[in-house]
Amino acid sequence: MASNTERNVVVELRDLKKYFPVKSQTLIGGMGDTVKANDGVSFKIYEGETFGLVGESGCGKTTLGRTIIRLEKPTGGQILFDGHDITRMSNRNLRPLRTDMQIIFQDPYGSLDPKQTVGQIIGEGLLAHKMFKKGPELEEYILDIMDKCGLDDYMIHRYPHQFSGGQRQRIGIARSLALDPKFVVCDEAVSALDVSIQSQILNLLKRLKDEENLTYLFISHDLSVVKHISDRIGVMYLGEMVELGGAEALYNDPLHPYTKALLSAVPTTDVQRKGEKIILKGDIPSNVHPPSGCRFHTRCPLATEKCRQEVPIWEEAKPGRFVACHHYEQTKEMG
Repeated sequence: MASNTERNVVVELRDLKKYFPVKSQTLIGGMGDTVKANDGVSFKIYEGETFGLVGESGCGKTTLGRTIIRLEKPTGGQILFDGHDITRMSNRNLRPLRTDMQIIFQDPYGSLDPKQTVGQIIGEGLLAHKMFKKGPELEEYILDIMDKCGLDDYMIHRYPHQFSGGQRQRIGIARSLALDPKFVVCDEAVSALDVSIQSQILNLLKRLKDEENLTYLFISHDLSVVKHISDRIGVMYLGEMVELGGAEALYNDPLHPYTKALLSAVPTTDVQRKGEKIILKGDIPSNVHPPSGCRFHTRCPLATEKCRQEVPIWEEAKPGRFVACHHYEQTKEMG
């Protein structure tokens, strides 16, 4: 694989922010509080890679994925997609780029229209973007996409309720793949499936990535799944990125205390694995009023007064390894 400096950048985020307003509790109106779902996120996703994004529920992973492809409008910062600044691009100007950015949703049933057949679901985007007209040519193309995704021809006239969860997710994948995208957000794409079906869908995604030259943002709370499919991994906590690095390097040598705690909780059959499960004390703070300094300091076993007062900078601690922690050199001592 080429070095990052030689590879094309598909997505670049620069200090991206996405806030949601909270209704004011006062009777006199005025500005209410805001939920800081994403607060100053910066990283690049390179062509042909799978970028894994992990973190606890509520950390802002899904919001980030939706904001990148402009299903949500960013509050601040910048989004560059395939060389285009789409941060504040109008829907009209964004429309030609829509085919290049697609999403696979978490719920394989709720994301499909129950009143449409499989053929209609997959063909809807093709007709909307005028890539095909109704007719034999469209049906032939849909059948070809279905075959690539492991769906038999006879399924084209069936409805979502007639399929299993794994088959429904294949339909969702086929719908995204039909538009020949460059970049696909996989938002918890296997979390609602049985473990045996998860492996089938993951293998399908990996095969399609190679065959169709796709680039993925793979969002999940399951670190074992992310390791299986990702080239690089970013770790989020309370709306911020706390660590980023190659999959193997991050798993073997986590730099951030939060990353190490997450990894210690991953089930394993390796009896040689050293270290005990690290229990994080307390609940995740509110992202309406996040803690001062390092947002993780309220749960971090390495926290000092500096952590409570100063925001850690996002720095390259090792080649290709980024972290935001005042005491990342002490992380090895945990557990």
